[in-house]
Amino acid sequence: MVRNWRLDMILDRKKLRLPADIPAVFAYSTNRKLRKLYSGQYFRYSDGENELDYPNNTPVDGNKIVRIYDQKAHADHSAYDAIQEDPELQPTVHIENGVPVAKFNNKEFLSVSEFNHSTTNCSIIVKGEGLHPRPSPAVSGWGGINLTVEPGVQCSKCWLGYKSILLNSNNKITQVFVGDDIYQQGRVLKGKAIDADGAIVVPSGTLDFQNLGIGRSETEYYTGTFSEATFHDNIKSETSGNIWEDSKNE
Repeated sequence: MVRNWRLDMILDRKKLRLPADIPAVFAYSTNRKLRKLYSGQYFRYSDGENELDYPNNTPVDGNKIVRIYDQKAHADHSAYDAIQEDPELQPTVHIENGVPVAKFNNKEFLSVSEFNHSTTNCSIIVKGEGLHPRPSPAVSGWGGINLTVEPGVQCSKCWLGYKSILLNSNNKITQVFVGDDIYQQGRVLKGKAIDADGAIVVPSGTLDFQNLGIGRSETEYYTGTFSEATFHDNIKSETSGNIWEDSKNE
């Protein structure tokens, strides 16, 4: 069989591409860079006496996360660092498989002040393991309408307003996409996990977000771990699939 070197090069580039190399609205991770050109810190934590940045410094279990830095950094959007100034509401550091993740216990959260964003088509991908039998909000945008990703022990749920998709999967990575889909012949809400997916038709319209939370929605709070989230807007369904593939690459 003759080897197709051009195809091999394309596939190699795709393997090396990171989730925020396709311009994102926000890109958060507690343990890796999400954009090739990013050279900053991943998050800031408190050891009870000082605030330090990772990976310049090494946190331990129980340290409090003060800020997760937005790695997106491009001209079209401002940086949206996720912040919690109240120590009682800061998620804790949990070392999982040798790397830090954020752990939430139904009250802690980080938020973005002045997150005013409108879009029609968008994708949110979240890495996190729900630790409550009922799905709860790891990442949510709300204001005009809510868009929420909820991991759970036995299943995950994706919400757009009052419409939802239930995914019978707990594979620590979940995607929600809202937008036009040529296969569904209309605008859809799509949910995806490693071994489960689903889609429902939803009305057309603009999504207006005034608030963004990690570890909470407008009315509920998250129980589980969180390590990564990216938000891309004005994308097509096939592009959301490419971002999904990029996000699975470690």
